[in-house]
Amino acid sequence: MIHATRDIIISSEKVLMHNFVYVIGSKDDFSDARELCSAYFSGEIKDKNASVYEFQVNETCAIAGYSLTEMATLVGQGMAFESWTQTDAFGLLIEL
Repeated sequence: MIHATRDIIISSEKVLMHNFVYVIGSKDDFSDARELCSAYFSGEIKDKNASVYEFQVNETCAIAGYSLTEMATLVGQGMAFESWTQTDAFGLLIEL
């Protein structure tokens, strides 16, 4: 039998939010993740077969054994893979 507990601590302290973007694009339009990244920052991504998912993760978010960046990657992939498949696509996480 497994017992799980979760402690919730409510504090008046300000929590730092980290802004992330998960970008995914078709290998038909991008030769590699570097090109996908360049298209995102240049604004050319809107003309390609690609999607952008923006989200925030607070610095107190924690899952044992995972860094904040690893958790953000999981969130971004979860959002992207609702409508994309990993086959024939490049994906990358950008912290803004």
